[in-house]
Amino acid sequence: MDSSLCEAYNQYVIEQLDANSAIKKFKELPAWTLSFPDEQTAEIFGAYQKMSDEELWDNIAYFINKVIPVCDRVGVKISIHQVDLAWPIFGIQRLIINEENLAIFLAINPSPNHGLSLCVGSLSTNLKNNMEQIVRRFVSRIHFTHIRNIRYDTPHSFYEIAHGDHDGVLDLPAIVKTYADNNYQGYACPGPWLRNFRWIKPTPYSWIWIIWSGISVILH
Repeated sequence: MDSSLCEAYNQYVIEQLDANSAIKKFKELPAWTLSFPDEQTAEIFGAYQKMSDEELWDNIAYFINKVIPVCDRVGVKISIHQVDLAWPIFGIQRLIINEENLAIFLAINPSPNHGLSLCVGSLSTNLKNNMEQIVRRFVSRIHFTHIRNIRYDTPHSFYEIAHGDHDGVLDLPAIVKTYADNNYQGYACPGPWLRNFRWIKPTPYSWIWIIWSGISVILH
């Protein structure tokens, strides 16, 4: 582990960087894979910076409609996790950021195996999102949920907080109750977890303590 206590996003820091300089700093980030050389990462960035929202949706639909028939055949569920920023960064658009776009994503294919890894922390970077409403609407298509919370310093700068902290943007007990009231049958994780994948070289994950905090809140 490094010395960080939580993950944070600071808009001021990002505004001082361009995509190329940011790529060189990615290796310092928790959980960033070291498997890709800088040149390959820059090439990927360049390709996505040129894509419109329509092209990104087309790519997603192509992938989903190729994979889901196999999932249906073998009985495997797949799901999409949202990103932690609900706005573009380094010229790359974000799509899975609100209730409307979640509905568009799920409408790509009606299979019950096509669903969501609903991260309430990631979606809370869009302050217009009503998480209880989103859970109620999509609960039958949520295969996995991340129970996380964040706190804002400025409108575009935030950091992740422990589950027992009541100063976050989300009412976590109300969200968990919404899941229970709507007979949620999927998996739930109280926050980030320590990864030890052998097929990549990850940088150290720094917030395993958040899990312990979440478990302690549940136990008490």
